[in-house]
Amino acid sequence: MGIHFFEKLNKMSITVQLNGAEYILERGITILELLKFLSLNKDSVALEHNSMLVSKKEYQNIYLQDKDQLEIVSIVGGG
Repeated sequence: MGIHFFEKLNKMSITVQLNGAEYILERGITILELLKFLSLNKDSVALEHNSMLVSKKEYQNIYLQDKDQLEIVSIVGGG
């Protein structure tokens, strides 16, 4: 019975690399939803998804997949 539980759990989750760390996330999450979960403002970050820079307007359209790689960098103004 325990094996079936883990098989079911595995089908409901994905594993992604975020800034070099491994995270287990719910399947079907978008980049925008991940940023909200992390309390990050989409206008204050630059994001790379699988080695491709992503436009902020695309955050809501990209659903994360198992083994995706993300790099998120906070943009800080200064002078």
